[in-house]
Amino acid sequence: MLSLRSLLTTSICTASLITISTSATADNLLQNASFEDEVNEAWILVDAPIKPWGDKAITGTNAAWIQTFQSNTSITQTVDVLENTSYQFDANLLYEARVNTITDLVGKLFIEWYNNDALLSTDTSALTTPASANVYDAYSLVATAPATSNAAKVGLSFTHSGTQVFGGELSVFGDDFAFDTVAIPEPASLALLGIAGLALLNRRK
Repeated sequence: MLSLRSLLTTSICTASLITISTSATADNLLQNASFEDEVNEAWILVDAPIKPWGDKAITGTNAAWIQTFQSNTSITQTVDVLENTSYQFDANLLYEARVNTITDLVGKLFIEWYNNDALLSTDTSALTTPASANVYDAYSLVATAPATSNAAKVGLSFTHSGTQVFGGELSVFGDDFAFDTVAIPEPASLALLGIAGLALLNRRK
């Protein structure tokens, strides 16, 4: 007969393996996520061209140049999703050093959920200007696809009501984006942990 310690150790180790296996199944649903393909067919780019930028790229040589000195910039891509499933959108962004200022600059990550062409709902997360310029910061948005949704438009946008001289501050560069399911432990792993907990409680009685 297994001792309490053996039962607890076996249950936790098995649950951990199941959780790791579940996590490993998540894949990036975005195409050209590192922007290495300049002949882009996946992204819809508004004042955000893909170009080789050398030190502005995380992976490879290319990055998206998000021209925030324009009044309305965005990067979006539409992917297939499953209803009632949680997803995470990750974007790495580099804000250039600020020489001038843009009035009322507002940036956000967003996920628009669709059933075919009908918009069901939108989830957003504000982009805050980082403390340090010229270094990449990671931004994320986690949301659950509503019932009947089968597609999501994933992306980010910047808007402002002010003006700025071309080529001054502020540009933002983006690289290595990701959109995938959020790994959640399977019921079997949770059940094993529950069994271990019950055994521990019984032992203490």
